[in-house]
Amino acid sequence: MSVWDGVHAFFLFLLAGSVLLGVYAVRGVRTSVTWATEGLARIGEIQREALSQLAKIAAGGDSNALSTRISELETGLQGQRMLVADAVDRVTALANRVAARQRRASAELDPDDEPETGPTPEQAAALRQLLRDAPSAPAAEPGNGGGTSLKERAKLHRAQRG
Repeated sequence: MSVWDGVHAFFLFLLAGSVLLGVYAVRGVRTSVTWATEGLARIGEIQREALSQLAKIAAGGDSNALSTRISELETGLQGQRMLVADAVDRVTALANRVAARQRRASAELDPDDEPETGPTPEQAAALRQLLRDAPSAPAAEPGNGGGTSLKERAKLHRAQRG
């Protein structure tokens, strides 16, 4: 075997390898193109199916599971809204009742609104007579209010509490 036969064999080997790589490349390109065209065809089919279903739903002719579920959700949402509105109404009514009771209680117990009434003229005369007849009036003790009325002591006590 000569050198030229080795060179020819080498070039034949390279040619066979190139052809083999070309075959694999063409096969890969064909597979990719096939997958792409099949994918595009499937996407078109899905869009047509979805558009036909949406057209039926829009026309109101098809009551499929999606529209039924949406209706159920809307009904449930309306029920929840009504439940919340009822709860708010009940809480508001309860708060109004409590506020009315507090207003009535404060109106009944508020001594500032009561008119200051002194003794009648007959009672004042009887008190003067008793004071004149008494031998001597004891000095006001710090523990018994120091000459202030019960109402004035109550006002002072409320003012001290804050």
